[in-house]
Amino acid sequence: MNSLANHFEYEKFQDAIAASFAGSKWMIPLEFKKRSAAYWPEKLNMPIAFTVGKQDSVVSPESVMRLASVLQILGRSILLNVNETGGHETGYEDAYDAMAFMWEKANKR
Repeated sequence: MNSLANHFEYEKFQDAIAASFAGSKWMIPLEFKKRSAAYWPEKLNMPIAFTVGKQDSVVSPESVMRLASVLQILGRSILLNVNETGGHETGYEDAYDAMAFMWEKANKR
């Protein structure tokens, strides 16, 4: 929900992220790559539900939308719920749809 798929593109909260990752993206680029799902779509073989708000000014939805497109090309089972007017929040209906999707996929195994 309102997630980030590529840490290299993200510019906000860099001090906090560097503290959490033990260095900046310039100091430890492999750590930032390791934590960016956009670089590892082949490892994501489970069902995934994404919710994003197109007007999100905290975490831009583009990296997640690109990742979702790649996962679709790879034939993965995904739900991408894009709220055209939403910001950095997921409303009840979108959250419900995402959880229902995951519940359905979990119960088909």
